[in-house]
Amino acid sequence: MLALDVKIQNEKGLEDTMHIVAKAVPRNEFIQKMFKTPLTFKKELEFYRTVVPTLREFQKDHALDVMDFFPEFYGGRLGQGLNPDLFDNDAVILLENLKLCFDLDGAKFILKSLAAFHAIPLALKFKKPEVFKKSVLPFINNVKAFDSLGKEIVYTVIDGIVKLAEENKKCVPLLSGIKSGMERSYYFTQNPSPPREPFATLIHCDLWVNNTMVKMDENKVIGNKFVDFQLTEYGSPARDLIFFVFDSIQNNVVVNYFDDLVEFYHQNFTDILCKFNIDIGPFSLKNFREEIDITINEHVFFQCFIMLKPIFAEDDSIKEIDNMSEDDMTDDGVISQKFREKLWMITTEFANRHWL
Repeated sequence: MLALDVKIQNEKGLEDTMHIVAKAVPRNEFIQKMFKTPLTFKKELEFYRTVVPTLREFQKDHALDVMDFFPEFYGGRLGQGLNPDLFDNDAVILLENLKLCFDLDGAKFILKSLAAFHAIPLALKFKKPEVFKKSVLPFINNVKAFDSLGKEIVYTVIDGIVKLAEENKKCVPLLSGIKSGMERSYYFTQNPSPPREPFATLIHCDLWVNNTMVKMDENKVIGNKFVDFQLTEYGSPARDLIFFVFDSIQNNVVVNYFDDLVEFYHQNFTDILCKFNIDIGPFSLKNFREEIDITINEHVFFQCFIMLKPIFAEDDSIKEIDNMSEDDMTDDGVISQKFREKLWMITTEFANRHWL
């Protein structure tokens, strides 16, 4: 990610500055292989080119203005020369530059945006199914980002998570549940079941604090943008909700207010559907809670645990992306106390909710 300040001068000689982020291709071959960059970069570029304008037009058709969580897209390319649509290492996406300032006071603000992010394409699916099939569905396919790692590396990472959990007495009786839950969930990530209706919609699949940019003014959240749409899929909105809540919100908030946050998200989700005159009967809170229970045992269990390392790594232990290798996936490195506390909290809360 490169920050660019672009000076623009109009015909009258007046100057303005555009603050832009240029998202470039990682030069590291291991990273490109792991995240299937030729596929995911094109996927994200088409997301900004096609999916976002389709969703914005759909909400305008219904006289709504609830979708303000995408950064402005200024352009992009897959390559240079005679074949600009053929991916190469000069591919780039130009986006609005946003200040990252995540604060817990903005948790509900973010969940409100997330509810709209899920509900608008869901409404499009019901109202204009042909448009959804043509302009959204082709660009949100499952890419199985971690399948290139191999089972040996994945199971080594799982063993490392179990070892850290063992440091907490409350987690010791739950170790076998962590291991079997992660193994089962990893299997689902590589052998996904068909998306379940009626909840299936556009989902982000990688929604954590670094992909959620919040603008603050005098300690008050006044804006939110989601970024990084390389892994978008057609699937359960519960995946984004659970991953974001457990991995990106403070532990005491999750423990004390999880049910309230789920209800808050669900209320906003169904409110948006109502604005599009969608029958919300099938989308009851009871049905959504059942959707959460099912989704946890699929992708989310594995994701919540395995993403703790990059999210809570100590600053001085993080390698530049061009220097990373497969060995870094299994190297324990410096384990922060925040990493441990988050792992222990997730373990005990999953057990309390009968997800272990």
